[in-house]
Amino acid sequence: MNILEPVTFLWWQLAILKIGLIGIGILIGSYAPALFKRWRTIILILCGVSVIYIFWIWRAQDTDAPYPPVDGVACTADAKMCPDGSYVGRVGPRCEFAPCPSARGR
Repeated sequence: MNILEPVTFLWWQLAILKIGLIGIGILIGSYAPALFKRWRTIILILCGVSVIYIFWIWRAQDTDAPYPPVDGVACTADAKMCPDGSYVGRVGPRCEFAPCPSARGR
């Protein structure tokens, strides 16, 4: 597993990570240890559970298919100006320009 591969998290997984990081920040950056003394154990447990959970999700994701397969064809957003002044875009499996409205009527 390459550590630099893209990983996708859901919003609630990121929320858990943020809560864990905020807890760590509070513990590290607290300038009044007496204020957090009675909450220190609970905060450490929450941080530990959050870090373990995120690591578990990261390891459990399928790295062979990080993105779902896309059906169909994606064409560029080019436009072609027709003789009558209208524009047409690319369509179809070969991404060719659609026929101009004046050419369709013939």
